[in-house]
Amino acid sequence: VLEERDRRGARANRDLYRQDPATVMAELPAASEVNLEQVELTRLFLVLQTESLQGDDKVRAWFVDRRRRLQDQIAAVLRDGVERGDFRADLDPDVKATEIICMLDGAHLQHLVAPDEVDLLEVLSSYRDALVADLRPT
Repeated sequence: VLEERDRRGARANRDLYRQDPATVMAELPAASEVNLEQVELTRLFLVLQTESLQGDDKVRAWFVDRRRRLQDQIAAVLRDGVERGDFRADLDPDVKATEIICMLDGAHLQHLVAPDEVDLLEVLSSYRDALVADLRPT
């Protein structure tokens, strides 16, 4: 189930990471909108992730490895953007990558908790705007 969810996400976003760093970061929040199309799978994913904190070591290791891969992928794009001058020079790519992951995961969780109160598309759009502004060189 976990691997299938990742495969679906990778298929939906396969071309994203081929873009320039500024485009990747501007489109990354919207890329997670695919979760709106597969709400039950997203819910199951979040439940399994939470349960892995005290459960099966193999499942926990899968989530730890996935987070690390995602962290490395996003941080690499951010580093490239800094080197190209697309992003501010004082940016810490590892910290910002962690922030992005936390925000996107948290937004999806809050939407599932209160779908009538948390407009995921609005939240992702707002975060995209804030992210783009934060990355911009001064």
